[in-house]
Amino acid sequence: MGQDKTAQAGTAAQANTTQAGAAMQAQAEAAQTLQAINIDGVKLTDVFNEIVQVGIVVEDMDAAIKGMKQLFDLDPDATSNNYYKNTWYRGEIITAPAKAAFYNFFNVQLEFLQPIGDDPSIWQDYLREGPHRGHALHHLRFNVEDNDVASALMERAGVAKYMEGQSLVDPTARFTYYDAVPLVGFIIEAVTKPKDE
Repeated sequence: MGQDKTAQAGTAAQANTTQAGAAMQAQAEAAQTLQAINIDGVKLTDVFNEIVQVGIVVEDMDAAIKGMKQLFDLDPDATSNNYYKNTWYRGEIITAPAKAAFYNFFNVQLEFLQPIGDDPSIWQDYLREGPHRGHALHHLRFNVEDNDVASALMERAGVAKYMEGQSLVDPTARFTYYDAVPLVGFIIEAVTKPKDE
């Protein structure tokens, strides 16, 4: 019995080491990519030039949908339960589960997000931090031509990448969140522009 527990602990430790190694390799590859990008003469406003979405993180999606119906008489244009697999989050590779509801009635899309479970993610962090970190708006989203260029520009501006993964709407696109809270009070998201734009 004791040997079984020791073997299980050894297997778990190997899995954690493998996952940590993969995360470190991904981080090193990303750093090399950013160093290779030439952003001389490019300003942030050249890349981040149109707000297309406002992100609102909520604890209770059903209550948010009910509130939108009561206040604006609007139903969401789309809802989904999402599992963002192989998502980069603060140096680790995770699965980030979240419920989403989208409203396209306004001049800018409203995206309501509710993290599922207690797994770490940018959305779970937001709920845990609450008003203590001093921000209420979760994120503003910009569509960009190249997420690597966007990341290099943000890095040059002193804004760190927070989380990055593959879009579930467009498999050719990535989403990248940047921790701009200390500077502007909210997170900035960049999503690769659809090919037809």
